[in-house]
Amino acid sequence: MYNYTKVNILNTEYETQSHFDNMMSLLVKHGKSIVDDTLLDVGCSKGTRSIAVAQALGIAHQNVHGVDIEDIANDSPLLRNNFKKIDLEAGLLPFDDNSFGLVICNQVMEHLKNYNRIFQEIIRVTKPKGFIVLGIPNLAHLMNRILLLFGSQPMCMVMRSGHVRGFTHKAFVEFLHSQSNVKLIDCKGSSIIYPMPYLLAKPLSNIFTGLCAYTCYLIQRKP
Repeated sequence: MYNYTKVNILNTEYETQSHFDNMMSLLVKHGKSIVDDTLLDVGCSKGTRSIAVAQALGIAHQNVHGVDIEDIANDSPLLRNNFKKIDLEAGLLPFDDNSFGLVICNQVMEHLKNYNRIFQEIIRVTKPKGFIVLGIPNLAHLMNRILLLFGSQPMCMVMRSGHVRGFTHKAFVEFLHSQSNVKLIDCKGSSIIYPMPYLLAKPLSNIFTGLCAYTCYLIQRKP
């Protein structure tokens, strides 16, 4: 049941695929612990990622929900019946407490000024003992350290991007540990560590998470 065949979900750049695969590796690794059959994707885009996660974990499509600032209802059939358009910056999710066994929020929090508010909302709608997956760009990525050394803007905080927050792996782990209502189960760095070649970066990403371009975290809501 817990299988994931690598596919290019968006047919776009390798970085997008990398942080998706990073998330999926954590989910498949711990899939047997995620026994609930309800999924919420916060920042779901067109829902392709949401359905891929559901298929990997054996979650029925009708139990997959998504929210995004863009209206996808007429563009994609994947989440047409279970999609809600919301402004995540407002920080309120339109769901009851304890609604989902799994909530994913991948490459979203760096776009939010009030990231803690939406994080608390994610916890609220997650069932006790339910799981949350968070994926972020790593401000302390090796390439970003090199760029800063020479006075250049970090890759994940370029001036014309939609990113308004920057998180290092170390700071984000400390943030998660400071939350009394969740516990960190596992984390993983992506196989991208610029400027290293892929064949070198892939094995090193399992050792030096703090140097990876993207980091992903699996946390569980406490009872």
